[in-house]
Amino acid sequence: MSILLKSTQTQTSHDKNSLKDFEVLRMPATGISIVVRTFNSSRTLGHVLEKLILQDADELIIVDSGSTDSTLALAQAHGAHIICVKPPFNYSESLNRGFAVASNGWVLVLSSHTIPLDTTFLTVIREFAASAPMDVVVGFGSRVLAAPRSVSKTTFGFERMPKTDFQWGAGNTLAVYRKQAWSKHLFRTDLKTAEDLEWFLWAIREGYSGATIPGAIGIYRNQGNCAHMFRKGWAEEKHAQMLLNTGKKPFRDFFASLFIGTAYLFKLWSFGDLPFSFLARQLSHHIGGCLSAFITNKPPSWVK
Repeated sequence: MSILLKSTQTQTSHDKNSLKDFEVLRMPATGISIVVRTFNSSRTLGHVLEKLILQDADELIIVDSGSTDSTLALAQAHGAHIICVKPPFNYSESLNRGFAVASNGWVLVLSSHTIPLDTTFLTVIREFAASAPMDVVVGFGSRVLAAPRSVSKTTFGFERMPKTDFQWGAGNTLAVYRKQAWSKHLFRTDLKTAEDLEWFLWAIREGYSGATIPGAIGIYRNQGNCAHMFRKGWAEEKHAQMLLNTGKKPFRDFFASLFIGTAYLFKLWSFGDLPFSFLARQLSHHIGGCLSAFITNKPPSWVK
């Protein structure tokens, strides 16, 4: 059985990450519920949705934050359940609204600018959902900047993530959650980003496990301008430092991260695997994250 939650008021603080503001209903758990957050996402949304081969029990939920382009028309053409929320955009609030109406036991969070590699994508997700042990409450796919040069066959299965020294990956650009676990700890609306990392750390503290799903591959094509991507990289790194209780990186680590990441991006571009416009966006994101890691001080005392 899955839990269907009906929101009775909007969350405004991380202290409200509970079910007290939701009406709880019981529904049978079949299929996959797919939640996509959108805001003027028409340049990539169509490419995302055309790779999602839904079965009868699956559902597509679009949570939109005031799009003025053709985003909603694309969503309607694909039979989506559309939820409109008022600006400003909040990652966690949008996700919580989407999860609240999802009727299946597993909920896939997919970014509107993360394009599944091929049409076997949901098959891989379903296989994970059917085989995951009960203590595994989240599976993270593989977010890549360029399609693999050769994929001979679809990769099924998953790998448990270590509970310490884990390598953070796709996050909520491509992740599937056990809804019953989400109902115990909603995404924190006071965080501007890194709500996925905070949720994962909560799950580990509670004794749950996470997994990686190597065969669930999405090509990342964020269409934000360079200034937006710089701020995004800065904020993600800052929040990660706060949640992981780490201080700023020494200069040698800052330089190494900056150099290695920049060299990798230029390699993808030189091989023709990365469009120049996206190279500029990703460089901005990478530089923002590196500078934030080097400059930001230790987190405030309220971070647990």
